[in-house]
Amino acid sequence: MSEYKEAKFNFITKSENFKAAFEVSEQMEEIKKKLITDFWKAVKIKIESKIEEKKLEWTIRLDDVFDTYSKLHIFTSGSYDISASYEGLSKNLLFGIWIHTQNGNFDQKDIDENIKKKNLFMDKNLNSKHWICWENYQDHFNKIETLMKILIDIREKFADEIATHLFKFAEENKVHIDEFCKMRIQ
Repeated sequence: MSEYKEAKFNFITKSENFKAAFEVSEQMEEIKKKLITDFWKAVKIKIESKIEEKKLEWTIRLDDVFDTYSKLHIFTSGSYDISASYEGLSKNLLFGIWIHTQNGNFDQKDIDENIKKKNLFMDKNLNSKHWICWENYQDHFNKIETLMKILIDIREKFADEIATHLFKFAEENKVHIDEFCKMRIQ
């Protein structure tokens, strides 16, 4: 056991500290879930404010944060098939242009050809036909460094950073999103 871990062990196992440490450990998962959920609700509100401020006819949707493929979508084109999105809201965060191909509204071959023509960024470690382009964001919501950024008293700055990032990404890529929307099978 390292010196640091030994010191923590000695502190926690003192009779005056053990009960409180035990109670906190029992509730930590619930606390973490609420912290992450409230953070993403704050991000959604910030994006809604940016949309309203610019008088855009965009729609935003926040999935259940703890779903396996949870997303925060910005739909810029009136279609709910393609969006600028974050995915993995309670774990390793991705962002990019997401397309719902399972409903049969798109020809995957056409999508793939257009992706190659546009030379959009891609993280080669992720293989998914649902992402037109994607990248890992630097934060992971199971790591203490990220959780420290979303604590109630300091979360506003990080929520604004995350909201601004996705909003700007949606603005910069609206032309691509619109082009892919035109590829819908009628």
